[in-house]
Amino acid sequence: MNFEKIQYASAKDLRCLLDNIRKSLRALKVLEYERNKLSDIILLNILLPQLDKESRKLFESSLEMSDVPKLDNFLNFLEKRNLVIESIRRDPGVKGSKNATLQPRRYQSFLTNPKSLPQEARKKCYLCGGYHKLLKCDTFLQQAVRDRYSVLRSH
Repeated sequence: MNFEKIQYASAKDLRCLLDNIRKSLRALKVLEYERNKLSDIILLNILLPQLDKESRKLFESSLEMSDVPKLDNFLNFLEKRNLVIESIRRDPGVKGSKNATLQPRRYQSFLTNPKSLPQEARKKCYLCGGYHKLLKCDTFLQQAVRDRYSVLRSH
């Protein structure tokens, strides 16, 4: 039983893990090894570290404080988690399509370029009253260093 660690929860990786677990359990059954509470706990201790952090956190938070985790509960959790991730990835506008997954979203920046703002929204230069930063002010830049220093200290 060699299971690869899942880095990020994906339906494909969870399905692969679930299939490998079930395949291993069938192999143990063929070899006439019986499952019991102890074997379930041992298997869970092998399998839990293979989950991504988010899935493991969700599984452990689903347990009651006094409950000893059961392998069947873990398998049911993996099945449900897989279904949830698949349903989130599916595009609701294209039902039954093979390409029913969302395309990676392009992120939109909400930062604005100050020049694109209306002049009323931009800050005024307190030296000349223009709509620019003090460091871009021609009046400020033409002053002597001592005068610039006194302007900065006064504001």
